[in-house]
Amino acid sequence: MKKTNNHYSDYKIQDFLTDESFIDWARGLSVEEDWTNILEQHPHLVPLAAEAKKQLLAIKFGGEEVGELRKDKLFNKVQSRISKENREDNIVPINTKHPQTERSKHFLWLAAVSIAILSLVGIAWWQGGLHFGLGTKSGKYLTKETAKGQKLTAILSDGSKVMLNAGGKIGYREFFSDTARIVHLEGEAFFEVAKDIKRPFRVVTGKTVTTALGTSFNIREGLEDVAISLLTGKVGVDISDSEGVKVATSLLPGEQVVADLGEEVSFVKEAFNPDEVTAWQRDILLFKNASSREVFQKIELWYGVEIHTSDDSKFRKDWNYTGSFEGERLEDVLASIGFVKGFNYSIKKNNQVYLN
Repeated sequence: MKKTNNHYSDYKIQDFLTDESFIDWARGLSVEEDWTNILEQHPHLVPLAAEAKKQLLAIKFGGEEVGELRKDKLFNKVQSRISKENREDNIVPINTKHPQTERSKHFLWLAAVSIAILSLVGIAWWQGGLHFGLGTKSGKYLTKETAKGQKLTAILSDGSKVMLNAGGKIGYREFFSDTARIVHLEGEAFFEVAKDIKRPFRVVTGKTVTTALGTSFNIREGLEDVAISLLTGKVGVDISDSEGVKVATSLLPGEQVVADLGEEVSFVKEAFNPDEVTAWQRDILLFKNASSREVFQKIELWYGVEIHTSDDSKFRKDWNYTGSFEGERLEDVLASIGFVKGFNYSIKKNNQVYLN
């Protein structure tokens, strides 16, 4: 019997990995369930479905991709074993609300072992983004990527504009579906979303999904967190952990959410300075109480260099720095920060920078 959309709202990764319909859909086969619509109706599931799909399709043996026939045999073997356990033990499906018996725990263990087998043979699949197939009418899947030291602006099919910062990547369908507009982001970007009340605009970044209709906002994926800063309009933000536990909040202009990328679901909602958040768009390199690690990473992205530090105590001890540079040369930035923090620099071939 076909499930209702509400049935999927509490799905976890293991539920996706043991759902035959999802497995077939992830492999590009036709299925009864409309997974495109399901994920559009439950955007908090997108990161979990992404991970499940990546695991299901990342099957390699000895460094060579598995042929379709061999994939079919492996999938069938796993599924038949799971089905056998269900028949023999009358196991309650893992996505129900019933308490787990010892037998059902055994089924969960079996599913986990099956997943581990798939993972051990090699998880290395990435196709430039998540092809949460929005139908053939949505056209091909596009990716835009910036190298270190570069920025770009992309105009999407709906008229929305995305300004991508250095070292970033976005993925999206050439033409959006009739029900939603989904963009996947790595790094930092500023969005000016064209208004369309019938098609929410959703940005998937790490464990967060930002939903808007017609707004402007900045999203920055850092080393340990994701910051969503709203300039105009209103957005909703869903944050999920690896187990599917979700928290949701909304933002008004001048508010931002900083979500922790750790295992626990946590975030801070606070006011922000728009001039600081959007400084990078005006070619201003800004540091505000930034750690040494953040300073060096930002310089690497901004100027397209690779920084090496000596084994000196001043680099082993973390420090913070505040300052801004507009249109400055790399040499001037390094000299200025080095003067304050007590280090020297040298620039070698191939954009290699050495600090001592």
